[in-house]
Amino acid sequence: MVGCEVNLAIVSKNTWWLDYRTTTHISISMLGCLNYQKPIDIKRYIYVGDVKSVEVETIAHFRLLLGTEYYLDLIDTFIVPSFRQNFVFVFVLDKSDYSCSFGNNKFVLYKNSNIIGTGSLICYL
Repeated sequence: MVGCEVNLAIVSKNTWWLDYRTTTHISISMLGCLNYQKPIDIKRYIYVGDVKSVEVETIAHFRLLLGTEYYLDLIDTFIVPSFRQNFVFVFVLDKSDYSCSFGNNKFVLYKNSNIIGTGSLICYL
């Protein structure tokens, strides 16, 4: 299996990783949360690669300060404390009018053709 992740932003002790395999933004804690709500029954669990269900504790809105002084709002982020990393889901960004480019071991995030974030591309086999 090949996986690629991008370290997008640092929030206190937690890092956020751009991922294309997850189906929603995922955070391991409420750190940096602007507001939240309890999940409704249909969003109470997510399913991981081994087909096990994992409980979603809360659904939150985060605002990440990127290294470029821009903010990235992550709405409907699932709080899943049993995960080891925070994930930003690349396809949700695309639906929110962001675009991404990958190359030369770098990642660039754009909003309205303006660079708002960059990161290092880390791939592993």
